[in-house]
Amino acid sequence: MEPKPKKSTAALQSRPYAKAAFQLAKESSSVVDWEEKLNVLAQLVQFPEIDKMLRDPRLGPDDIKAIMIGVYDKLELGEEQRYFVDELIDAKKLSLAPWIFDSFVKERKKDEGIEDVLVTSATALTAEQQENLAESLRKKFNIQATPVFKTDPDLISGVRIEIGEKVIDQSGRGYRERMKSNARRAGP
Repeated sequence: MEPKPKKSTAALQSRPYAKAAFQLAKESSSVVDWEEKLNVLAQLVQFPEIDKMLRDPRLGPDDIKAIMIGVYDKLELGEEQRYFVDELIDAKKLSLAPWIFDSFVKERKKDEGIEDVLVTSATALTAEQQENLAESLRKKFNIQATPVFKTDPDLISGVRIEIGEKVIDQSGRGYRERMKSNARRAGP
């Protein structure tokens, strides 16, 4: 029986599997194919019937693999892809497929020099400010990205920029939080 993934740790647990899948895909020049198959697998494990099968204490990994053979054929999984899914089943991690897919896409984008960029500002930026900031980020971080811009008045002032897993917090709220943290460390 496979445990239900915890949303708080699923992304972290999925990374090694996504990196391994990406490496296999890259070595065999089949990144697009792997991404498509992982996407379908991610959707498939979210069906109630599949979820129920994975949680059934009467079914062991070999039983689940036997059931999945038909799925492998329908998806036209290659030998490496079948082995990968079998490994997920053995490790009781098939439920992580949605997070593995997301991490795989991030690995591909990172490999291509594309990063997801989110810019949150306290007030709306003009089109010119957005374009200037986007161009600055492309040059400074050598990335291909069109940032997503949003506003959050709780920032008080300034901006918070997320580039992949990197965070640059130049907001008033971030400054205030850093000052509080420094004061706590300094002590009474």
